[in-house]
Amino acid sequence: MAGRRDGERDWKLKEAMRAILWAQGYSTRFNVLLSYEITQRGKSEPINLGLTDLDVLGVRLDPGFRLHLAIADCKTVSGRVPERMFWLAGVAKFFGSDTNYLVRSQPFPEHVPSLARSLDISLVGPKELPILLNTYPQSMPEELYARFHDFSLHEKVTRRLSPLPAELRDVERYRNSQFWMDPSHLALSRVILSLSRLARSGSGIDATIQCFFSDMVWLFTVSLWRACAALVATGLADLEQSLYLYLNGYEAGTTSLERWRRAFEALGKKAGVDTPLPTHPPYFSELLELIVRCIRRPGATAKMARRAEWLLSAQLVGGLGSPPWLNSDDDVLAEKLLDDVARFLVRHGRLSDRYATAYSALVFDQSQVEEVLPVAPAGEAAIPPHASNNQPVDQQELLLGAELDVPGP
Repeated sequence: MAGRRDGERDWKLKEAMRAILWAQGYSTRFNVLLSYEITQRGKSEPINLGLTDLDVLGVRLDPGFRLHLAIADCKTVSGRVPERMFWLAGVAKFFGSDTNYLVRSQPFPEHVPSLARSLDISLVGPKELPILLNTYPQSMPEELYARFHDFSLHEKVTRRLSPLPAELRDVERYRNSQFWMDPSHLALSRVILSLSRLARSGSGIDATIQCFFSDMVWLFTVSLWRACAALVATGLADLEQSLYLYLNGYEAGTTSLERWRRAFEALGKKAGVDTPLPTHPPYFSELLELIVRCIRRPGATAKMARRAEWLLSAQLVGGLGSPPWLNSDDDVLAEKLLDDVARFLVRHGRLSDRYATAYSALVFDQSQVEEVLPVAPAGEAAIPPHASNNQPVDQQELLLGAELDVPGP
């Protein structure tokens, strides 16, 4: 029983840190699992080797397209603080976070602050926690604030997201942990691949599947942030070439891909078959245009993940309605961009248009989702692929000229 009570007290710390990070402008996530997949000899299915988990994760994009990650380790135990600090410093280095909180319900020993400074860790004890909560006040009604940050809502989201059908076990593993372990340049394509697996499974659109899709939109948004940060850092003059290099793992990956392409085409010529191997994914042009639109609107792009988080947890699961902060052009544009992301994923994941229709209804706060989300029969979820827009993209026109289409009231 003591362990259970400790766990409940841990959740109170996690709720508080999530509220603090949210007030600082982060989009948040509880219990992020870091794990590897390994294949054992003689077994066809890989197993998930869990390494550790992050109690609270915050993700934020600043107007200069720099990605910021914050992690918090929240425990009610009072001992082993130095050991946990070294653990947190190691996880921070592995994960690439720039803000790291060690949160405890008991006061820290006197020798801990100097070690924390050396390891670049922020200490949050029983006195600091209420100070931080008061320093970063919430911009929403008190009752709505309490319901949104209550851990029971997170539990409802977790229950709604799982389990997926057995044939989608690998897709569920990717969403839970593998996304955070992969190199960032792989995330864009692997989210699309995961949704393609969902389409091929023929699963009907029910509450679990719709929540899964909504969470994948959030993950894809974070992937777009990573891509934008990388592309802006390398220069905006030739985004098409920069995106091509980024998707392939930069120069080393592109060189390897070109080598394989030449070898494959040479084998085809020997066999008397013309087999050109494409080096760009079929959605490359549309992805480039989407990224350009995001780069042109940094303020709106920075708000996309929080809007997607609210849509999943507060609207789709919690029934809390549309967010209370929609009061600027950037908020409206963020919703438009998020809707574009959802439609892009539906199109290239070869999913039913019902996913996009239901997501749009929530993004733009239209009719109740039940009215646009009938449960599709099994096998009806997949649709023929849409024709990809492979026309050349005029990057300068997009960057300097054309405006985003903003939906009317």
